[in-house]
Amino acid sequence: MANLDSITQDALHLSQEQRGILATRILESMDEERSHLSREELFRIREAWIEAAEHRLRDIEEGRIQTLPEAEVERRVRAMLG
Repeated sequence: MANLDSITQDALHLSQEQRGILATRILESMDEERSHLSREELFRIREAWIEAAEHRLRDIEEGRIQTLPEAEVERRVRAMLG
């Protein structure tokens, strides 16, 4: 089995769309691991994420948060991953 660094390098060479699909699948697999939670608990978690995303969007639209260009985000992620 490949190690995490190898998998990460392979994933970073995927197209943006493919990376998004991969990220979605990974997140969905994490949801499956939380299947011990009740439907109500999962609903509350999902609602909290939606609320957080909406709050972040309002902050961006109202100028309270500055966004970064994609190239800068990519540079920072690559630096963090070493």
